[in-house]
Amino acid sequence: MTFSDSQSPRSDAQRATWIRTAQPAGSDAMSHSVLPEAYVAELVGRVGPGPIGWAIEVAVGMAESILEAIPELGVDGVVQAVRKGCEAVAIQFVAALAEEHLEPSSVLTPEVFGGPAEAVIRGVGIEHILRSIHVAHAYAHRRMVEAACEFLEPERRFAELRRISEALFAITDLLTARMSIEFSRVQAAWLTSSAAMRMEVVEEILSGAEVSLERAARVLNYDLKRRHTALVVWAAETAQVGPPEANSVIGRGRLERQGHLLAGMQTDSRAGDCPSKRSL
Repeated sequence: MTFSDSQSPRSDAQRATWIRTAQPAGSDAMSHSVLPEAYVAELVGRVGPGPIGWAIEVAVGMAESILEAIPELGVDGVVQAVRKGCEAVAIQFVAALAEEHLEPSSVLTPEVFGGPAEAVIRGVGIEHILRSIHVAHAYAHRRMVEAACEFLEPERRFAELRRISEALFAITDLLTARMSIEFSRVQAAWLTSSAAMRMEVVEEILSGAEVSLERAARVLNYDLKRRHTALVVWAAETAQVGPPEANSVIGRGRLERQGHLLAGMQTDSRAGDCPSKRSL
């Protein structure tokens, strides 16, 4: 990281603007951005291309440190989401740091929260997502402190380092809480969607419709090439024989007895028809 000589902090009011003089190590830093051009351009307009280019380099390091520490996130889709999330946080934080009053919540734009959707689809647990936040925080904190110590005068350094540390910890806490909520929301939606898809396939099979074996196995997550014994119950109506608790126990007992009966028929290779509109 380098700094231009065009600005130098001369007062407490200017302390917050030191980051505006930051310059990336590489001249092509901006070309490594993975966010929409308009999104990045808006921040460049606020603080200049130098600080944003430097932040993009920091974001690359954040993502690399995450994937090195948490290989479970190194799958297609999740990698891209991690990279975008890191860049969004880094460039928004640098832009916020250039202001005298830094608001942590302003750093967390929607682009930060793409990870849960990719993670849920690919079966990546929330624990890996949450750990990645702390890994990224440690890397970003180190880079920010190094930069501030390189540029700021000693008498101004302590106050700014404290401001950076408090802001990054506040962002980490807020991001952890909101990421957990987003993961739960996406996971619930995914499970609901998956349940609906499974029910649709089961109904197609039971109705005698032609169903692709590969599709059914994928949706149901079940090997349909094995031999199966199943009990299908169709009921036109149900009757209460007592209190709900007793009814539940009776029904469960009947199903268990039928299950034992079916288990004893495993050696019978004949297919049986299931009577329609009959209850146990």
